[in-house]
Amino acid sequence: MIDVTKLAQGVDWKIAYAEVEKHAREILTRYSYQRPDGVGTTELAEALLPAEFVRGDGTLYIRRRIFKALAALATRGLADCATPGETIKGKFGPKRPWRWHAPTPGYVHAPAVCKTCGRPL
Repeated sequence: MIDVTKLAQGVDWKIAYAEVEKHAREILTRYSYQRPDGVGTTELAEALLPAEFVRGDGTLYIRRRIFKALAALATRGLADCATPGETIKGKFGPKRPWRWHAPTPGYVHAPAVCKTCGRPL
């Protein structure tokens, strides 16, 4: 299970997102044999931190932070594991939820760089 102390309020987002990415890769590798069609973001967050462990405001914050980290990592660190799903009608307009699948072997994530100066973003 994920180390909740690294996701607590006040911990730098880089540390928190790295923790989510590490555990999400492990879980997706395990799930790839059981669910070849992939899993949804809610199922992945549930595997990272089961709802039975969520008690009080502190763990609700951690759960919310997991969802934010997964949304950010879908286009960056976990880009090899995420694909946009079917468009669905949401309360505030159309949405495309992410589908998560097993990591691609040998995938190397190239960090985004600034077009003018070349520094990493």
